[in-house]
Amino acid sequence: MRFMLISRVVLPAVAVLLFVSCGTVGSLASPTPVSPTSPLPTETPTFTDTSKAEILDEFNKQVAAINAGDWAGAYAICSPDYRSRRSLERFESDVTQLLGRYGVTPATFDARNVQVTKGRDDRFSISYDSYIDGQFSERVDVGGAYVRVSGQWYDDDALCP
Repeated sequence: MRFMLISRVVLPAVAVLLFVSCGTVGSLASPTPVSPTSPLPTETPTFTDTSKAEILDEFNKQVAAINAGDWAGAYAICSPDYRSRRSLERFESDVTQLLGRYGVTPATFDARNVQVTKGRDDRFSISYDSYIDGQFSERVDVGGAYVRVSGQWYDDDALCP
């Protein structure tokens, strides 16, 4: 009877003591404290996110160059493949003719609501609202418009007709 009483009272108490004392020494059961001043982990931008930002920057530079009449600056953003097939003079003529279809000069062209999306084969597509003299003209969607060559993004079809 004595043994039975000890096993019913003492053994559970020892088990509770062992559980509590082991939990306070840093076992897996106790959480590791986090300093309230520790910075939260930040997400690393993906290739796609970084690429979209770089392409948007190149597109905006090219639109600004075209509007300023800086044909060489706009042409430099065209892909090496495009530039191997067309001269600067041909590029200027093509863009001028393209805008001429709408009866405008480069300085009156504006692209708004630009969206860059991942396409196939590491190419990116671009869509934008075309504004002429401040008035909405049309939504333009160009699939596979940007290509990466030697770590640099180039326009292969968006504003290099």
